[in-house]
Amino acid sequence: MASQSSKPSPKHSANKNILQNILFGGVAGVIGQSSVYPLYTIKTHLQRYPAHYNNFVQAGAKIYRQTGLRSLYRGLGPALIGVFPEKAIKLSVNDYLTAVLSRPDGSISVPMAMLAGGGAGLSQVVATNPMEVLMINMHTSNRSMAQLVSQLGISGLYKGASATLLRDIPFSMLFFSMNTFMRAYFTDSNGNLPMSKVFIAGILSGSTAAAASTPADVIKTHLQYTSHSSTSPSKSNPKLASASHSLHSQPPSSTSVPSRPLSSSAAPPQYQGIAHCAKSIWASRGISGFFSGVGPRVLTISPLFGVTLFFYDIQRRLKESGKL
Repeated sequence: MASQSSKPSPKHSANKNILQNILFGGVAGVIGQSSVYPLYTIKTHLQRYPAHYNNFVQAGAKIYRQTGLRSLYRGLGPALIGVFPEKAIKLSVNDYLTAVLSRPDGSISVPMAMLAGGGAGLSQVVATNPMEVLMINMHTSNRSMAQLVSQLGISGLYKGASATLLRDIPFSMLFFSMNTFMRAYFTDSNGNLPMSKVFIAGILSGSTAAAASTPADVIKTHLQYTSHSSTSPSKSNPKLASASHSLHSQPPSSTSVPSRPLSSSAAPPQYQGIAHCAKSIWASRGISGFFSGVGPRVLTISPLFGVTLFFYDIQRRLKESGKL
């Protein structure tokens, strides 16, 4: 991505600065994740326990009232540990591939921009999958990150990786190609791109890609939720016990999801893969089940990428101006 031009950076520039872009991408990712993490927590609860909440605001208020402010940041540790390499890989790989796939004048076609984004989405899963497995399970368990890593092992940390790829590759293809051309649209005739427009481009691109990839995100969340009984929210977090009881004590209904939280007497279905999980969601909730939490997901992803790209560009501009 260019910093002050409507065209992606020339090949030699992006290649020369790839290590710099890795560092800048990681730092920007940490800032972005820290800024919006409570929104992610609420989004995850809405997807996991849809029968317990009416809307995003009510869910946030209920979580805060029952478990306090600290619970909104539960899992932030592994999120920050994971987001640094994830955003470092995602942004630097996209920049590198954009440079490689650009025309001699530095411009890039839509198919090539999508290919560059897809490559970034593919490469980031090595960091994304373990991070999100830990985040999802820390929201419904009182176990520490170290305890979960020990319990899950390498195979558990990469549980649902195929679903993560199904989400992240199309997401990145759409996000980066849209962002590239929105930046070009916002760039003035003198080649200047205001930082406010960088932020807006990130938000609009992020919200569009987030909405389109929600079905894959729902499937991934179900697949990655551990089936170990000790992670039951009603068992490990007494303050959520009353909220979980009604769902645990009733059979699946049109308002519940198939992989509901664990109880001492019942465990969620063990999915046999993406297709089986998708069929279960469809049978239980229909098409609406695949868009559970779409609003919160958009509200989470759009500012995350707006903030991340804003600080990514700031660092690059400061470096280019000799101030960093």
